[in-house]
Amino acid sequence: MGKSTAGHIIIKKSRGVRGTRQYFSDVDKTDSKPAFCHPQRIQKFKEEVERQRKVVKRANVTDDRMDEAVLTLKKHEKRLSEIEDSRVKADEIVKEHGDKIRERCEELGKYIAQETPTVEQETKRRVNPHIQLAKEQGALGEAKKEYIIHKRALGEESNVSYLQRDK
Repeated sequence: MGKSTAGHIIIKKSRGVRGTRQYFSDVDKTDSKPAFCHPQRIQKFKEEVERQRKVVKRANVTDDRMDEAVLTLKKHEKRLSEIEDSRVKADEIVKEHGDKIRERCEELGKYIAQETPTVEQETKRRVNPHIQLAKEQGALGEAKKEYIIHKRALGEESNVSYLQRDK
């Protein structure tokens, strides 16, 4: 896990697991998580591309807008294939380093459970929101993000609220 130094907890990375940077591709330029971590967005995007295909196929657009519709469709189809390729890339990484990724998730899960206030503390309002916000914006937030990305890559449940202790 890590050791405590001057009020900060250091989480050592597992060997062979290079963090989450390996999952990112050109599709994920501005997002904080890789594209495959957002299945609802991908599904909506697929539906949008399918609608655009139907519009172009049926010629439901005026002639002066047809070229623009075709270009937009090609651009969106290319982006969709890149998103699907990122999922394939993640599957390859999991196939190669699956055990190490699971170990890392276990370490992160313990850390998140330790640092997250218990349900009892939250219901009795014993949690200082300012301190908790600072944790969420610091190491705890990064640990949660890494946990979610690894779990989504493994195809497992990635909800970190299940890690919260009751007491």
